[in-house]
Amino acid sequence: MDDETISIESEKAEALTVKKPTIEKKAAAALELELLNQYGEEMTLNRADFTITAYNTTATTAVPVAGAKFELDLSNATFEKDNKVVVTIVHNRTGLSVIETLTIVDEAINNQFEFGNVIIPEEQTKIYAGDTNVEVEYVLVDQYGNKIELAANQGPAATIDGVTFVSTDTTVVDPATFATDADGKLTFTAGSKGTATITALVAATGSVSTVAIDVVDSEAVSSFTASAPASLVVASEDVVIPFVAIDQFGAQIKAKDVSVADRAKVTFSTSNNAVISASDFSFNADGELVLNATGAGSATIYVYFDGALQNSISFSVEEAAVATRITAVKDIPALFEADTTAVKVIDKDNLTVVDQYNREMTLTSETVDIVAKDGTANIITIDGASFTVGGGDEDVQFAGTSTAGSEVFTISINGVTGSGIDVTIGTVKTENIVSYELEAVENLYGKAGHDKDSAYATTLVLEGKTSAGKVVALKPGKITNVTSTNAVIGTDVTGNVGKIFATDEATAKVAVWSGAEKLAEIDVEAITDAPMAKTNKFSEESVTVAQNIAAVDANTAISSLLTIEDQYGVDITATAGGMWTSSDSSLVSVDASGNTVSSATETGTATIGYVTSNGLVVTINVTVE
Repeated sequence: MDDETISIESEKAEALTVKKPTIEKKAAAALELELLNQYGEEMTLNRADFTITAYNTTATTAVPVAGAKFELDLSNATFEKDNKVVVTIVHNRTGLSVIETLTIVDEAINNQFEFGNVIIPEEQTKIYAGDTNVEVEYVLVDQYGNKIELAANQGPAATIDGVTFVSTDTTVVDPATFATDADGKLTFTAGSKGTATITALVAATGSVSTVAIDVVDSEAVSSFTASAPASLVVASEDVVIPFVAIDQFGAQIKAKDVSVADRAKVTFSTSNNAVISASDFSFNADGELVLNATGAGSATIYVYFDGALQNSISFSVEEAAVATRITAVKDIPALFEADTTAVKVIDKDNLTVVDQYNREMTLTSETVDIVAKDGTANIITIDGASFTVGGGDEDVQFAGTSTAGSEVFTISINGVTGSGIDVTIGTVKTENIVSYELEAVENLYGKAGHDKDSAYATTLVLEGKTSAGKVVALKPGKITNVTSTNAVIGTDVTGNVGKIFATDEATAKVAVWSGAEKLAEIDVEAITDAPMAKTNKFSEESVTVAQNIAAVDANTAISSLLTIEDQYGVDITATAGGMWTSSDSSLVSVDASGNTVSSATETGTATIGYVTSNGLVVTINVTVE
């Protein structure tokens, strides 16, 4: 294949023209220019790049030119129709220039209005009662035959920019709801079911145009059928149940568009309450139908809508998932510096665990045993033989010793045969650590006022490396100083722990030192993107509350189970902002203050959701009993 040479040229302005030979007599008369590049393509106009002068040769008077816009002020009372205005335009960056004589014409007025299509709202097939901002396309021309737009940001009103709208049925479409947006787009609000003919009248010319608009009742479910999911159904786990909801027009309704009122009409009965009970079904915040089965076994579920049987589904529910095997240990170094102060903690987050269905799962209440395979942890020591997730001791600490060598540990789930994994951890003498590296710093947030104590300060993590490239957990005390090549990224060392923080957007090389020896250096970038929610979660998948709760209670405050973190990994639960939702607010809800409120008389299950200000959704099932 022959070598090819690709050349890249900077865009250059090569032609400047005035697009119209006339200009309207008004205070802000638009001067329409066209600037073309070397490829004949139109370039973006920047007013600061042009010098413009204008002179009315008929009235022998200079014409004021706007400094920030491509506009002339032709409101002078002595300026008249057919006056000639000489305009001189220079493109400062290239020297391109043009001189044109423009003829003053009367200000353009709306001359003829013609309706176009009525645009059905996105993801709909009809206009529903109550729809807002429904667009009506139109063509509007002035007395010169030029297409123009209605004045921007007008209404709601029955008359907009000299065009009056009349409706044959104001309950269907009220002409007083017509409005334009910033681009002159024409919209209205749909009223009740029916058909209305809208007439547009241009007062200045008598131009008339009509359009018929049909409005139907909001889509409502007329039939609802569900089916078994393709995925495994496991007791005590949420699984989404596929369903098809058909509206009164025979069209399928998307799950999220099924109304709360129609969801309430969906009920179930069961052949086996011990496996699946009717209350095991609920709708989540996304409108999905969710099943959380009571136990293992088989059951037939009968689906009803508004009391009428729709269909039946056969379910086979598997036993509830249990932790079966540890498949990996992560983020625990294979080597420790040969010193008792070189330590590393292991907890549930360091373990990859699968259940009996070979699916990864998170430990919730299990006890994890850690034992030296030879029975004596004398090369690497541990400060306990086990930890319990959710218990008092939720981790175990590994520590080095002064003896070089290795130790094999078996890490297993207490009481589960075959669940263990062997991990070899060793020690290495200080003199065998040949280099040091700093872990990369991601997402350092820069803002005025940040300091070493800010939640957005980052602790520097130093690791050792052997000649073979293996990572070594180090004894503390190696870092005596931290330097930054940019003062905007500040540094601190307290108790041999190095930190950095940023007060604005910046980049820097950050280095850590032990006395006069530079141990490691990394490039750091601080960004100023405002914190926003990135992850949100409830600490429980479901909770049970009592009836008639009307205030915060230590056992029932759903809001206390919520954690929201921003893109920098900082907890912003208290400040994130958002709203609470409920699939059945008459049963249970969370008020604006985070208080749980439950019914005094009803029992059942509802899905409580929290939606952050940037649209992240998390849900929890709440049972009232």
